[in-house]
Amino acid sequence: MDIFFSDSGGEYLKYYENDTRHNYSYAINTFDYPTVHGHADYWEFCIVTEGAVRNCPVGRPDELCRKRDVCISTTQDRHALQKASKQLRYINITVRESHLLRLLNAISEDFYSRISEGSRVFQISGVLQAQIEALLHRCNLLNDEQVDQKNGLLCSAVLLLLQELNRIHQNVREHLSPFMEKLRTVTEKREFIAYSVADLGRELNYSPAHLGRLFKEHFALTPYEYLQDCKLRYACNLLQNTDMSTQAIATALGYSNASHFFSNFKKHYGLTPGQYRAQK
Repeated sequence: MDIFFSDSGGEYLKYYENDTRHNYSYAINTFDYPTVHGHADYWEFCIVTEGAVRNCPVGRPDELCRKRDVCISTTQDRHALQKASKQLRYINITVRESHLLRLLNAISEDFYSRISEGSRVFQISGVLQAQIEALLHRCNLLNDEQVDQKNGLLCSAVLLLLQELNRIHQNVREHLSPFMEKLRTVTEKREFIAYSVADLGRELNYSPAHLGRLFKEHFALTPYEYLQDCKLRYACNLLQNTDMSTQAIATALGYSNASHFFSNFKKHYGLTPGQYRAQK
């Protein structure tokens, strides 16, 4: 993004002027953005995945966004983000307004006005969050030259968010496939975080082969990758917000030994659990 200042004062962020290929982008952040700023030519979808952040829009009341809240910022908005918890993780997905308007109009002719006039914050389910993170995981596997593929994956993520917001506006009951309904029930159980792939298959009542196909279809991940992602995100929360030892966290997550947890954590985040904890 380029940063520039308007004639009337104030910081604005803009997609790179001469870059016409990157119409979508994303970042995973653990910090706030306390500078009041606007978005010159793009919309931003901020999805809180851990902790809480306070959205401080100019001209409107502040909004506290907690886990699984989505905050939308349009080109009409100027705002700042203030950290509201010790631990914070949020995903920012941005899209050029010209592309976003096409998506809005494809869903409903009045969708733009409904977003502009209504609340900019809504909540999504854990299953929808997992679907979006799976799309971002696929983006991570692409190289810098695969711009069109990245745009397509991020467009899919934005569409999921817009469809959910439209469902909320229309007060339509959420419709999930039988698999997704089962998965949501299982993930809400307290003991889920320590599950193995075998435990997950037993709870969902699917054979290993069928389970693998369903996870690939819905998340583009294997059941093992899905569980590891859930466990490691939960581990981040424990490292930042508790004094539990690495061994105790590994045990709580169902790892047979701490070294396996240590290895997976470092591979996923590029830091050891101790280094991650030291950042708080």
